[in-house]
Amino acid sequence: MTGGTTNPVPAARDGWSVVLVDVPEGSACRTTLEACEQLFDGLWTCLNPLVSRLRGVQLPAELMNGAAEDEAAQIATALVAAGAECRAMRSCDVPHVRHRPEDLWPHRIVQDDWFTDVSSHILSLPPVAARRGLAELQASNPETPAWAAEAFMNHNHPCSHGLPPREEMRYTRAWARELADALHLAYPQRAFVVCNHLGENYITFYQQWPDAAIKPGPPHRGAPEWWIPTVMAWCTTCEGPHSYRKSGGPEAEFPDVEWGECSECGTEVCIVSPCELLLVGPGWKGEATVPDGDSVAKTDRPGMRTVDRIML
Repeated sequence: MTGGTTNPVPAARDGWSVVLVDVPEGSACRTTLEACEQLFDGLWTCLNPLVSRLRGVQLPAELMNGAAEDEAAQIATALVAAGAECRAMRSCDVPHVRHRPEDLWPHRIVQDDWFTDVSSHILSLPPVAARRGLAELQASNPETPAWAAEAFMNHNHPCSHGLPPREEMRYTRAWARELADALHLAYPQRAFVVCNHLGENYITFYQQWPDAAIKPGPPHRGAPEWWIPTVMAWCTTCEGPHSYRKSGGPEAEFPDVEWGECSECGTEVCIVSPCELLLVGPGWKGEATVPDGDSVAKTDRPGMRTVDRIML
């Protein structure tokens, strides 16, 4: 096996391991990663940065260890069928690999949200990507405040359905609320800010550090001027920026949003919208409640026992 000697074999390991050696190029790579997602309940999220940014450098990686022989063989066979070079072997016989399971799996999982603790930062990335990304950010911008680093690294674009702007805002509002509940369940004694940039399909979160921004700024346009001139707005029907006609006034559902109509097709467009902040802390009154000890379970996957999987 090729790749490097950055992560030696731990002593006295029982059971069987699954080692991912390489993945195919192009679209076949996506097929392999999706197979991993099905087999490992979301491991695709971890493997994607491993093989897409630094192919051939971050692999081979040990995906799991301490498993039963039949389970390891089944997973390895499925990944080979998906196009990967993958092996099942005794955990004590695994050679030097780039990454062990503890590099790939987040520290806490709440439903579909994953969280990893790195140098007091809480990031929505697997450990290997979180450590690398934070180091790169701090090296390029050493003056970046901790809260801004978290906000940058934790951003997400949750809506990929091409919804009309009003429906997209409802979707991202619900998504932000679920993220706030997940953070509260994962870290009930910590305080966070969840930022939902309405009209931009952009949500992020950060801890309430002493210098963190915890008040919303003024309403903003749905896109920066360098991308869309101020006389235009993005039209989801035309799939591009167009001039618009203002329409309607403030309303109860979105009181700070200004609406218009696309001058080309008449579709409703968002002109100006706010950033909504959810302040999450010990007193958070979300839809979920902090579970008792019986509901906070270790994942049942061998070799992944460092993960706290919180059941709702």
